[in-house]
Amino acid sequence: MTAKEKKAAEKAKKRSEKLEAKAKKQATKLAKKTKKAEDKLLKSKKVSEAEKAPIRERRKREAEQRYYESKLAEQKKNRKDIQKMTKITEIRDGFICYSNEYFGAAIEIPAVEFRFFSPHRRSNAIDRALGGVIRNVGAKYAANLVKIERPMVLDDYIDGEYDKVEALKRSYERGIFSEAELKARIEIVYDRINELRALNLENKVLVPHFYLVLFDSDKRQLDSQVNMALSTLQQGEMEPSRLDDRELAILLRYMNSVDFDEREIDEWNPADYAQFIMPGSLEIKTRTCEVNSIINHNFRVINYPLLVDDAWGASLFDIPGTKVMMKFSQMDREKSIRAIDRSINELNSQLDKTSISSRIIELQTHIETLSELLLMLQNNNENLMAMNMYITGYDIAATRDNKLLVPQPPPSILPRISGMKKDIKRTFSEQGFKLTDMACQQFEAFVATQINAYDPFAKKARGVPSSTVASVFPWIYANMKDDQGLNLGS
Repeated sequence: MTAKEKKAAEKAKKRSEKLEAKAKKQATKLAKKTKKAEDKLLKSKKVSEAEKAPIRERRKREAEQRYYESKLAEQKKNRKDIQKMTKITEIRDGFICYSNEYFGAAIEIPAVEFRFFSPHRRSNAIDRALGGVIRNVGAKYAANLVKIERPMVLDDYIDGEYDKVEALKRSYERGIFSEAELKARIEIVYDRINELRALNLENKVLVPHFYLVLFDSDKRQLDSQVNMALSTLQQGEMEPSRLDDRELAILLRYMNSVDFDEREIDEWNPADYAQFIMPGSLEIKTRTCEVNSIINHNFRVINYPLLVDDAWGASLFDIPGTKVMMKFSQMDREKSIRAIDRSINELNSQLDKTSISSRIIELQTHIETLSELLLMLQNNNENLMAMNMYITGYDIAATRDNKLLVPQPPPSILPRISGMKKDIKRTFSEQGFKLTDMACQQFEAFVATQINAYDPFAKKARGVPSSTVASVFPWIYANMKDDQGLNLGS
């Protein structure tokens, strides 16, 4: 612009600012005048409550809006980079990079119908397959067993239905059936397509997915470990699959949010996957975390039953609206044996000093269990794993009831369960487990429930035999989902 044009632009800008300031001043003056008149009206005894009610209602809404705007401004002012907490800097070549300190790789393990397994097949799947993988986990990095919920993506099924339409048209052209028959058949197929579209886009169905994540500081060593794990799991009649970059990014995004369309990732550059996985917002409270403005309840298992059956994780992992994280690493065998010896001696000492029948039975059971474990460690191919189990419940009911939560999240596909916190605690206590809600430890809880090799509560981990850790599998999810299947009715 010329000097003359610049001067004219500056003049216009100043004039505009002056007019805005004048309008703001007049609006403030008018608001004060209106408030004064309304205050007088509200104090008046001659005015009925019916006339006062709209004024009070409007003022309440305005106060909520002011609170909302101030809260947003405060959040923006105090915002920090979440990426520094997760330490995930890159997803490339099938590996998750954690600030170049170590790497992670994930395997998806499909659920099975465990009730159809014979005792031999159960032993093969649990002890030899998953147990063999778990026994190879080192002491330095904690492996993760993860359960998340993902909506069913039925794009392939819809494409298959369109293929059927084309096949019907070709059959009609060859004279196999008449035009009336073609029309009737195509109507049936399109009814099915509309039903699948509704499940795919609107009435989404959440399905549990299960993953094993391994870590190492050396990519080649980790690659070898993952390939060996895939081979071992296949021998146990499982169908594991290693996640590529795209699937890794989707898994990490699901760790903090279910309310997104995973097809969005196709619009992202693979170099930016580390940004794609980050939650939009995180607020740490005393007893909860608010991730993407949804209230999360985090729990840690602090007490376990003495005995569990095969597939003991099936009912615990299958609670709707939850994420489950198990972190475990190998304990030194000699240290484990010495620790068990000390525990048995302490329990024997307590047994000698008590005369209460219930306490005697409890101590004897505990001593017998530890003695069996000691025998297994000394004679069998058994290791002791330092294990922690974490549960996250997405409380949509509490989120919607909290009108002061800023900002309120959009509609969620997660189930709205009233009293979710009590439900989770009750489900675990019925199975003999005890939970803590991690009050004043929500920062550690958030880190612990993420996919990484770090366990903030590693010193409080429970020593569990590798075969018991493995028998958390198989997770049972009964569903009918055939790629080339035909829906006969419901």
